[in-house]
Amino acid sequence: MTMPICYQPRVPLRDPSWFYGRTDELRRLFSYLNKPSPQNVSIVGQRRIGKSWLLQVVALDEEMHAEYLDEPEKYTFIYWDLQTEPYLSPEYFFERLIDLFLDHVPRDLAQECRDVLDENELEDSLAEMLYLLEIVEHHVVLLLDEFAAITRSTAFAESFFSHLRSVFNRPAMTCVTASYRSLGEMCHLGPDSPFFNIFSRIQLGLFTKEEAQGLIVEPFEAEGNQVEPAAIKAILRLTGPHPCFISQLCHDLRNEMKAKGTLTKEDVDRHSDPFQTGVFDDFGYYWQRLDEDEQAMLRNIAEGNPPATQENPVYIRLKGLSLIREDKGKPVPFSVPFSKFIKDSKGTDVIFEKAFSDTGMDGPSFVRIAEVMLAAAQHISDRMRGDLEAATRAMQGRPQDAMRICGRDVLDPLLKTVAQQAANIGYDTRNQKQAAIIGMLEQAAYANNRIPKSYIAHFNSIKVSGNYGSHERDVCTPAYAFLTVLETIHLAEEVGKRYGT
Repeated sequence: MTMPICYQPRVPLRDPSWFYGRTDELRRLFSYLNKPSPQNVSIVGQRRIGKSWLLQVVALDEEMHAEYLDEPEKYTFIYWDLQTEPYLSPEYFFERLIDLFLDHVPRDLAQECRDVLDENELEDSLAEMLYLLEIVEHHVVLLLDEFAAITRSTAFAESFFSHLRSVFNRPAMTCVTASYRSLGEMCHLGPDSPFFNIFSRIQLGLFTKEEAQGLIVEPFEAEGNQVEPAAIKAILRLTGPHPCFISQLCHDLRNEMKAKGTLTKEDVDRHSDPFQTGVFDDFGYYWQRLDEDEQAMLRNIAEGNPPATQENPVYIRLKGLSLIREDKGKPVPFSVPFSKFIKDSKGTDVIFEKAFSDTGMDGPSFVRIAEVMLAAAQHISDRMRGDLEAATRAMQGRPQDAMRICGRDVLDPLLKTVAQQAANIGYDTRNQKQAAIIGMLEQAAYANNRIPKSYIAHFNSIKVSGNYGSHERDVCTPAYAFLTVLETIHLAEEVGKRYGT
């Protein structure tokens, strides 16, 4: 039996019929695009809130184009996930952009564009291609996912963004970006860069109450099943109006339900514990990427102490990050499990407070040592540096989160980089590649004897075996989290020095 629409959590959108809701956001987005000179747009929202799916459905759904655009045949949509590019540079960006451009525009236009292509003058060639499109009033809409991969990288200087501004100001080329925070906040050039003035912002937040209930009920009813009102309430208590979490829980409920006919509160209650375990990493990700003021206010809200005014800038940021919602006019964390997570985080911080309180290094301080080591690193990408800073902060309260961040957000990309090197030097079989990867990482880690062999054995147990802190001795152990963070910082520096990250 085919999975209902929408219940496809944590995968790319491959079929427009999976998409649900976001009518207001889509209408606004297409109002910017449906112009003789389309307007650039920045989609901003929390991780897992649906930014990628929004870009992907805009790229895929021809019926949507026909509904919102006066002349849909004059538009070409190109989706590009920058997170999938391991070796981004200004030169590669324009090279890849032109490749995508030629692959997607109508065949007759593509041939005309190829005729003016000079591979030694890519930027000038792109300008000529855009001129050819402008003659026939054709528009390319570039949907750039994970745009922070560029804005946070110091490899992309002001001159690059200045040229990109001129490209995106052309009627033939429009850009729609997706990012966690606003482009100005995430750019190493600062928010005053003129590049960001060309973007209109659309904030992607939690679902409305109607959208959340519809996402629960409609797919079940489409298969001839019913959902009890008490079950709807129980689902929303666990997920809040968060589209990814609703999809994840309903995916599991639907799999178990089969032909039962009616989804009950008891069905939902049986899934409560495994669901909360499954979203624990997401909560940790959200928490560790907040600054101290944001964490403090979120704790106060969870404890029933909202700010005096909702005009408070910190409150506005938390709402923009989809971490709080309003319940009967009162701000609350977006779901009951997330509220509990916040309260538990405070308690865990108290447990380890003495071990990590001395940031002046008058005595031993795990956090300060990691901060000094990270500050001294010169070859770690800005993106990985941000993740390692989050892991360092996580050591203070949730050491298991520090290990998860290191494994998922840093060691995985490092392995991809080294795996590519293994392929480049002729390792073809899986066993050869695995041996080469481990060897290269060991070579990097042993450089100058800065990391003892026992640490690397621990690293291998975490990454090669896929155990991100799942060993019994590692869970909630600050010392092992500390060693993992130091190992990962050093590996990121050495791999970056040798192979680039």
